[in-house]
This record gives sequence, C-alpha cells and structure tokens, in this order.
Amino acid sequence: MNRKEHLLTVLGEECAEIAFDASNALPYGLDNVEAGQDKTNAQLLGQEVIDLLAVVEMLEEGRIISVPVSRDVIDSRKAEIRRFTSTDLLASLIRSCSLISKNVAKALRFGLDDAEPGQNLTNARRIEYELVLFLALTELLETAGILDLSGARGLIENKKAKVLRFMRYAAQRGTLIDHADLAAEAAFHLRIAGDYR
Repeated sequence: MNRKEHLLTVLGEECAEIAFDASNALPYGLDNVEAGQDKTNAQLLGQEVIDLLAVVEMLEEGRIISVPVSRDVIDSRKAEIRRFTSTDLLASLIRSCSLISKNVAKALRFGLDDAEPGQNLTNARRIEYELVLFLALTELLETAGILDLSGARGLIENKKAKVLRFMRYAAQRGTLIDHADLAAEAAFHLRIAGDYR
C-alpha cells in the first residue's frame, strides 16, 4: 500500500465512523450518552468530523485530491439544504459519507482518474464533489448548534500526527511503501497542534 492508498483508506474509515455516529444520533438523540461512553452522540460525531477534516487536509497537502472550498460553492450547497431539519441534516451526512466511502473504494480499485463508462466524472471528482457537500453540511450542523467544532485546528493537527505515526509503523512493518520522513512530519503537526492549545 502506498501513501495515497493509505490516506484514501483512512478517509473511507472516517466516513464510516461519521455515518455510524450519525445513525446512532437519529433514533437516540444528539444529547444521548451511550452505555460505556462519556460523550454525547453530538460530541462523538463532532470528533469524527474533525478527524475527517484532518484526513482531507492531508489528501490536499499530498495533492491527491483538491476540494474547491470557495465560499460561493459551499454557500450554494448550503442554500440547497438550509431548509432541512436536524434529522434531515444527519441523514444527509450519512448519505454524503456513504457516497464518499463508495467512491473511495472505486478509486482504490480502479484509480482516482478512472471514470465509469458513460460518466464524465472521475473517482477523484466524485469524492471532491461529495466533500464540498460534507463541508456545507458540517457548517449547517455547527450553525444549528448540533456540532461544536471550536478548537478544531489543534485537534486536526493531532489527528494528522496520529495518522502519520501509524503510517510510520506501517512503513516499519513493510506494509507501506513510498514514504518520506514520517517522524519529522508527525512532529511538525504536533508542534502546530501545540500552538492551538
């Protein structure tokens, strides 16, 4: 597995975790604390959203994908979904993450630049398109008071460092190829995270 494949796999995992936490929040509520947990469903969902944002940044930094985060694009997507209830927003988040995961699986199997026959969007463009919707949804969830993403910058840098530490471990085991100095990169993100504490 190379770095690109590893980061795409982590993106798919984070999407699955968000879909799981949002699915838990639908029947039991955002304020519910599951047995064995010390956080509400909303807090757990917020943590996973932050983790996904970190992985997206890593994919962009590695020039693997490019998410067009122009305010106009995000605002137009938000306008389409602004009338949704919190239940609708959670269901849309689940759908968006499911589509990202599906397209990540296709990208891992056929490549980012592959497009299905008769389709004009590559797997990379499909992922990027859904990530813009995801960003719009998270902004609406935060505006509605459902998600609290305050302090996210430091948490994003911590997640990047964690992913890089795991990649270094995978490189040592021989299951990750084409890696650079992962230790230095992880230390860099931990330093940045410290600046946000």
